[in-house]
Amino acid sequence: MTSKSDRGLILRTKLLIPERVWRIATRPASWVLGAMPEKLKYKMGLRARKASIPYSLIETDDVVVQIGAPADLLKVGRSRSAYFMNLVSGNGKLVVMEPDSDNCRAMEAYGARNGFSDRLIVVNAGAWSSDTTLSFYESKKHPASAVMVELSEATPEEMRRRGYHRVDVPVTTVDKVFAEHGLPLPKVISITTNGAELEILRGMSDLLGKGGPEYISLAVTGDRYAESLVEFGYEFLGDDDRGFTFRRVANS
Repeated sequence: MTSKSDRGLILRTKLLIPERVWRIATRPASWVLGAMPEKLKYKMGLRARKASIPYSLIETDDVVVQIGAPADLLKVGRSRSAYFMNLVSGNGKLVVMEPDSDNCRAMEAYGARNGFSDRLIVVNAGAWSSDTTLSFYESKKHPASAVMVELSEATPEEMRRRGYHRVDVPVTTVDKVFAEHGLPLPKVISITTNGAELEILRGMSDLLGKGGPEYISLAVTGDRYAESLVEFGYEFLGDDDRGFTFRRVANS
């Protein structure tokens, strides 16, 4: 399988070292980026990303979905939601699904500050294959690292030592969100959750039955994604800055 790689040096390096070491090593850069003016860092970041997938796939009138939008990434200029908001306009919409209410407020505030509120739909719920309630481990110090209790490889005691606490989170399906808002088929769905990607896709049966999104981007949190996406009618397109991007197979 021939692949096109848009995976940046930062992600390639991150995958080679332990998570704790990575966090310590990146603190100075995070501080600098956090202090940089918001418009400047996103202008620079967009310039660096615009020619790479999945960003290069998005046109102004597209509907795009981002599942998972932690505020810490927004603060340091690495939020996919923010970049997607900068890319859509006109009839375009960005749908953000995020279970943490603080992260949702941060995203809505970013949209309001930058005049993007008309293109932004924030859903304060996690994405899943059905309407239910799930338990997560989360840490306010590391909003991007929330993980489902069922998917955690650490014991509850270890998670508490790391500063995580258990919370119950309402979840729903992407299908239901699109039906409630009367939205057309999305062009791109980006899922940057911690291990729940395939379960979320199973909650998109209605959209997939109507043709589905043209592209699906998944974070590097699981194995055998290429094989699993075949069942949903997708083929591997290339590596991206968070993981992998797949495209819909014609007539699938």
